[in-house]
Amino acid sequence: YKPVWSLCPPRVKDADQAALFWRQELKVLKENIEKLTGNRITEKKLSEAIKKVQRATEAFRRLQKIRCGPPVIMGRDAMLVNQTIMWDDIERWTMKTIELCNELERRIQAKEWACPPDAPRIMITGSPIFWPDNWKLPNLIEEAKPQGVIVADELCSGDRFLYDPVGVDEWIMHDMFNAVADRYLLPSTCPCFTSEDGNEDRVNWLISRIKERKVDGVIYYIYRGCMLYAMEYMRIKRVLDKMGVPVYYLDTDYTREDVGQIKTRVEAFLEMLKSRVEVEG
Repeated sequence: YKPVWSLCPPRVKDADQAALFWRQELKVLKENIEKLTGNRITEKKLSEAIKKVQRATEAFRRLQKIRCGPPVIMGRDAMLVNQTIMWDDIERWTMKTIELCNELERRIQAKEWACPPDAPRIMITGSPIFWPDNWKLPNLIEEAKPQGVIVADELCSGDRFLYDPVGVDEWIMHDMFNAVADRYLLPSTCPCFTSEDGNEDRVNWLISRIKERKVDGVIYYIYRGCMLYAMEYMRIKRVLDKMGVPVYYLDTDYTREDVGQIKTRVEAFLEMLKSRVEVEG
C-alpha cells in the first residue's frame, strides 16, 4: 500500500492560533516525508523548490490572463494544462506553458479563435474535476450546440491550484517553511473554512474572476455527497443573482450514466445564455 497522511486544516484560517496549528501539521508531514524517503529537506533544497514553483506560477498566471479575452484556447484544454503540473516535471511544465502562451499570443494578434468569439463564457465552481475520470462536464459544455467556452473555474483542481505564489521575506529555513504553510492555508477559498464573515474570500474570488473573465453564466457543479459545496450553494447564488449572473446547479457522480440528461440540461442553459447575450449585445 501507499503511505497516506491526513492533514487537518483549522476551521478558521485567519486567526493566529490557526496559523500555528497548521504549521505544526506541516512540520509533522515534513518529518514523515524525510523518514520515508531518507532525504532531508534542507534550506537549499527548499529554496530551489520554492523558486521553481514561483516560475511555474508566473507562467500559469500568464495563461490565465490570456483567457480574459476572446478564446484562443478551449477551456477544457487550459484546464488540462493546469492539471498536468500535478504529475509532470515542474521545470518542463513551466517551459512548455511559456511556449504555449507565446503561441496563444500570436493567435490573438492573428485573430485565430478556438471557437466563435460570441460563444457563452462559462465559469465552473464547486466540486473538483479531474482528468480523465470526470471530464464529462467540460466536454459537454464545449461540444454542446450551442457551444460554450469555459473561461474560468473556482476549483481546487483548477484555477485555484497554482494561482497564489509563495511569498518569502527571508530565504532562511524558518521563514521559507512558514511561507509555504501560509500559502496553502490563507489563499484557500474552500468552504471547509468558516468565520464570522462567512468565508468572504470565496465570494470575493468569484466576483473578481467573473468580472475579469467577462463570465456570462456559472455552472455550480456538485458531486452527490459533497456536502461542503452543496450547503454553500444558496449563499453563492444570492451573490450571483445580485450581480445579474445566471447560475445553474448541476449534481452528478463519477459515472457516465447521466451524460444524456446532463447534456440536455447544459445545452438548455447555454441556449438561454446565448439568447440573453444576443439581446443585450
